Parts: sequence; structure tokens; C-alpha cells
Amino acid sequence: YDTSKVETSTTWSKRNGWAIPVSYNVGNHGIYVTYARVGDTKTNAGTTADSSAKQWVLGYDYSLSKRTSVGVNYTKLNNDAGAVYNVANNKGTNVGVAGSDVSQFYAGIRHAY
Repeated sequence: YDTSKVETSTTWSKRNGWAIPVSYNVGNHGIYVTYARVGDTKTNAGTTADSSAKQWVLGYDYSLSKRTSVGVNYTKLNNDAGAVYNVANNKGTNVGVAGSDVSQFYAGIRHAY
């Protein structure tokens, strides 16, 4: 659960979000599912309608050894008409068009030194 609030000398905005992550590991296999939701933004002027979003993440990892694994995951983010949430790009910034839905596919290898 997360509550974020931004305040200036004359205004404030606040939103609440939560996520439910579930993982299951058996042998070398790992399956991951996460559902997340963020609510409408509230401000000192009232609630910003249709500014909430929902996100699903589904992932799979296979351990090649104690330090190396390969994996894939798929993320689907659904914005309400006034929401601009996005998955982070390679520079870690969030960009988006209000109301647009976003998806991302990842495949990679991880090695811990």
C-alpha cells in the first residue's frame, strides 16, 4: 500500500495505490503474478475524475544455476480516461498520453557476481 502526497504553499495533491504480488517457486521454475491499482488523484480543488489505473504483471524465471537465471514477463497497464501512468522507459522516466493503455514484454538473463 502506498500513499503519495505533493504539497506547495497553496496546493496539494494525493493518491493511494496498492499491489498484490504472488510468487510460486518449484525446483528451478518461478512463476510471478502481480495486480496493482492506483486510485483517483485528490487535490485541494477536489477529485480528478478518471485518473486511476490498473496493472497486471505475469512472469516466469528459470534458474540455470545458483547465480544465473533467464526469464520473461509481460506487463499490461490500463489507464482510465484521465490517467497518464506508464511503465518506466530505459531512462527511468514516465511518459504517456492520458487514457492510453500500455503493455511491455521483457526477456532477459540475470547473473549475480
